[in-house]
Amino acid sequence: MGKADRAYYLKSLGIDEYLPRDLFKDNAIPEVEVFETAPIKTLVDRIVKQASAEQVTGSFGASSDPVAEFPHTKAEPLSAVVDSLGKKSDPIVNIELQLALWQPTDELLVCSVVDRSLPDPNQIQLLSNILVAMGQGRGNLPQMELAEWPPYPNATGAESEVREFLTMVIQARLEAKKSKMMLMLGMKTASWILTGEQLSKMTNGHIDVFNEIIGLVVPSLDEMIEDPQSKRKTWNTIRFLSPAIKLNQPNNGD
Repeated sequence: MGKADRAYYLKSLGIDEYLPRDLFKDNAIPEVEVFETAPIKTLVDRIVKQASAEQVTGSFGASSDPVAEFPHTKAEPLSAVVDSLGKKSDPIVNIELQLALWQPTDELLVCSVVDRSLPDPNQIQLLSNILVAMGQGRGNLPQMELAEWPPYPNATGAESEVREFLTMVIQARLEAKKSKMMLMLGMKTASWILTGEQLSKMTNGHIDVFNEIIGLVVPSLDEMIEDPQSKRKTWNTIRFLSPAIKLNQPNNGD
């Protein structure tokens, strides 16, 4: 990615201002933020029913693996793109990608690649329950936002540029709220955000990403609904954050 394009994308990653795509003319590069408010008013306005921590933990099954200690490995950059001299450039391909983002608390950013369609009410309810189980919010999801590639009409780029664009989007969000954790829904999402080397070091869905951000990789919402057994895998990944688990842990100071 050239310096001019990089500067444009960085300038475009505003946090508070959004402009719909239909205001752009063909072939015109916008001079404003690339984020778009997700056109799902019914999901935004719907108040998700609150669920207790006990109800949530029960939905993942009573039997689960012991809580494993999170392995703190050396932090690595997200999908860093390094252009070396003499290296053949990636081919320009027509890639279309949507990344859904939720920020339920300042501490946590949730990411999910949109596959075929936006999350339905059942998936939204499931995500709310997961967040309650993590102690992140009270079950009412914030407004979903979409980061899209291409960021403006007729834009093209290689896969490496798409990855760099997603990295900048996520870094902007994490740094704006000083977040400490990132929940990635589905391996497809994780494979776009993380490098192959990072994924190879993942343990029980846990991985350190750049600047000591804790990455949590769980099955996608669609996978959890289609295969209830995958909820147990999700629970085993997030249970160390559960308020119910923390309350039952012995206090070493007693």
